[in-house]
Amino acid sequence: MNDNKNKNDKMYDLILHTSPEPMFIYNIEDLRFLEVNDAALKLYGYSREDFLQMDLTDLYAPEDIQTLIESSTNQAVEGVFTGPWRHKKSDGNSVLVEISKTTMDFEDNRAHLNIVRDVTEHVELEKKIQIFKATFESTNNYVFLTDRDGFLTYANSTAMKSLGYSKSELEKKPFISIVADGDRGKVNSEVFQKKAKEKVNFDAEVKKSSGSIVKVELSANPILDYSNEIDSYNITLKPKSTGVEKEEGAPGAAEGSSSAMDAEFLGHLFHELLTPINVIIGFAQELGDSIEEPTEEQIESVEIIRENQKLLRYLMDVASEYAALENSKVIINNEKITFVDSLDQIIENTKKLAQSNKIEIGYGKISSSLSLEIDKQRLITLISLFVEFAVRVAKERNLFISAKEYDDEYAIISLRDMRDQITPELNTRLSEIFTEDENTVRRNYGISRFTLRLARKIIQLFNGRVETVVKGEEDYEFGVLIPIKPSQAEPAQTEEKEAPQKVKKVKKEAPPKEETKPEVPENEEDYQPRIEMPPASRPGMDQFVSQGAEEDDDKSTADQKPVSKTESKPSKQTAGEKKELNFSQLSCLYVEDQLDSQILFKVQMKDLKQIEFATSFENALPIIKSKQFDFIVMDMNLQGEYNGLDALRFIQKLPGYENTPIIAVTAYVLPGDREKFIAAGFRDFISKPILRDKLTDVLKLIFS
Repeated sequence: MNDNKNKNDKMYDLILHTSPEPMFIYNIEDLRFLEVNDAALKLYGYSREDFLQMDLTDLYAPEDIQTLIESSTNQAVEGVFTGPWRHKKSDGNSVLVEISKTTMDFEDNRAHLNIVRDVTEHVELEKKIQIFKATFESTNNYVFLTDRDGFLTYANSTAMKSLGYSKSELEKKPFISIVADGDRGKVNSEVFQKKAKEKVNFDAEVKKSSGSIVKVELSANPILDYSNEIDSYNITLKPKSTGVEKEEGAPGAAEGSSSAMDAEFLGHLFHELLTPINVIIGFAQELGDSIEEPTEEQIESVEIIRENQKLLRYLMDVASEYAALENSKVIINNEKITFVDSLDQIIENTKKLAQSNKIEIGYGKISSSLSLEIDKQRLITLISLFVEFAVRVAKERNLFISAKEYDDEYAIISLRDMRDQITPELNTRLSEIFTEDENTVRRNYGISRFTLRLARKIIQLFNGRVETVVKGEEDYEFGVLIPIKPSQAEPAQTEEKEAPQKVKKVKKEAPPKEETKPEVPENEEDYQPRIEMPPASRPGMDQFVSQGAEEDDDKSTADQKPVSKTESKPSKQTAGEKKELNFSQLSCLYVEDQLDSQILFKVQMKDLKQIEFATSFENALPIIKSKQFDFIVMDMNLQGEYNGLDALRFIQKLPGYENTPIIAVTAYVLPGDREKFIAAGFRDFISKPILRDKLTDVLKLIFS
């Protein structure tokens, strides 16, 4: 019997002194400690000798003795941790512990073996979590937690109540599903795809369950894991007080607040209109191309249809851009640019109209060093519209574009229709275009109200203005003044809607070198307008700015003759550019919710080896998981909970689809859309209708 007792004592002694957990043994009758291990001595701060002179009550403060009595009489399950209990250390400080108690015989005593866990930090952490949770729930801000991929794991009650979503509606949904369409790309690129480990802040718009829009200040804080990698995100939305809540799709509102809602409504209206329009355009082209031997009347009819298709798409794109600007649904991407780098695109945009009106566009004084900090795409849009207006109303056969610094704050991009001045007729007409009521301008000059509103809106956006520049006593040119840097000009004071501007006449003496005029051929037929040059043969900008010539005091070059198309030969294409793409070897998934658009795509791309269709990402997912496609075409607006951007991020995480080209498509194009979609992760971008030649060009770039 004694041998068994000694064996048990040795076994407990071995367990006690080899365990990393604090442990002690005490006598059940008098509560005196019988044994203790080093881990317990370290936890409580006593020496071994001192500890073995104590009993269990010495670990409790006087006010906690009742807790000890209650725990002793409590019939706790042996081997199960209970607590937390507050124990006293040798220095008088407290420690919170959980205790597992096992009854045993030790050294002829009925005893308890206690295993002790220090849970002080854990309890403090739980308390902090409760504090944070209480803060989250009591704040007026909308607080969300997401996983590293942006799927929601938590939303505070303020967010759910204010935005109108239930917990089940938000659970495991992507955060961007509640972000307004115009900001989804930014949230994706700036937060979830950028993987930045520092806080990100920017203004955005989110959607209520009712569809109304709330402007917010978004703060995204990455939460890092043990390896310093992003584990999740804390996203806080602070509502911005605007005084007006916009309803998505609402046709109007109370007086004084209808502008923003009308623009929002127009944006949705354009998308709905463009869907059938694009189908009509696509099938009209398909029918025209299918006529093997068309008659002259058929050829003329097809050409008229195509020209009106282009006009219709142009007007819809302009209207869409205006609606987006009016409703602040666009991101202004200011960058430092050199103006001459934008001229080719401006000329290309206005070439067709200039040719049909028999106007030759040349260059006046253009500063090769003129640089601006501005949204390049919207600058190109503005100046293209400016040139188009002049082309429509000009009576002379020439227009000259100039661009230079106006003063320390502004640059001027100007037009005139004579070499040395602007005619009174053109100056008056351009002044009226930017000052008169839009209906009057439409009636007098046939200019679309949307193009006029868009031009005025961009000038307002840039804090710019229009002016007639006077030299001596004569009107010299009519120009658009643009701040060289956004911060240099005070915001323009504008009236409600698009208030016409007042055109100033500013007397500006020319620098001395301006009086030195270049040689002008006696026969004006020698002028070959640069606008008639095919894009492939267009030379670099150095052919129309002075080559090696000194710039005058306002950093402008002397007037230059437009470049003749005989001065530059088209570059030869490489053999690779001529290579035909073999569609019969490619399989495609087209995610598109409009059946007619699916049919058009199938007709246009009938040579593909395989085409699968899905109306939503939810429907597409099982197809993607069961098959492998060479490329995917993704519409941005889909049925279901996910839009094209949501689907893109999900697909790219699927095995085998990490590098599959995904091409974005949408009904209308705003400036910078292509860059925005590519930055979000799409391989390329196509505007609807998806015609064979468009997709062929994109696929050649992808698969070459």
